[in-house]
Amino acid sequence: MISLQNINKTYFLKKKDRGQQVLRDINLEVDDGEFLAIVGPSGSGKSTLLRIIGMLDNEYTGTYQFNKQIIGDLSDDIVSEIRNHRVGFIFQNFELLARYTVGENIKLPLLYGKDRDDPDNHVLELLEMVGLQDKIDEYPASLSGGQQQRVAIARSLILNPSLIIADEPTGALDTTMSKKILQILLKISGQGRTVIMVTHSPEAASFASRQVKIVDGVLTEI
Repeated sequence: MISLQNINKTYFLKKKDRGQQVLRDINLEVDDGEFLAIVGPSGSGKSTLLRIIGMLDNEYTGTYQFNKQIIGDLSDDIVSEIRNHRVGFIFQNFELLARYTVGENIKLPLLYGKDRDDPDNHVLELLEMVGLQDKIDEYPASLSGGQQQRVAIARSLILNPSLIIADEPTGALDTTMSKKILQILLKISGQGRTVIMVTHSPEAASFASRQVKIVDGVLTEI
């Protein structure tokens, strides 16, 4: 599903600056349905790699193939369409909009993606999956952090993506709630979706079927 070949990424602070290389010759294959954890210290390049995989950053060298399509050969519009339809995002700080109910937050990606038949029924199905079907009309402020993250997971699934990108999904949660979130991600992977998670936590990484580590921009298998 995902193939990265000789990916390099350098940040340039000034035009004539030699730049700071943050990813060095990254080679990575990720299969359909795999739950991959990317670990490493702060500043090692984890989130940069995640942004490239999530098609949020196209300023790199090397080859990225997603479902056998070379992303660098595609127009920005086509890449945006692939990202909007095939990739779901989960963030550390949930990124829910306070003025919308739980149900409305989950439906927000439908504004940018394909329409679904009976979206309200699908929202309820997703809330049942994460154990929050009774919260559909609540607002984010009334929910705990763990509940908000479960809503964010449901939102990431509304367009039936094949890839879930999770950037420190348990970073703001306690141990008990973190375990619940990771069990949901494990279930999502079991449904055939690919889950790629960045985490600082060895405990969180242990839920994944495979782990890789980045140190100083260099990726190695664990």
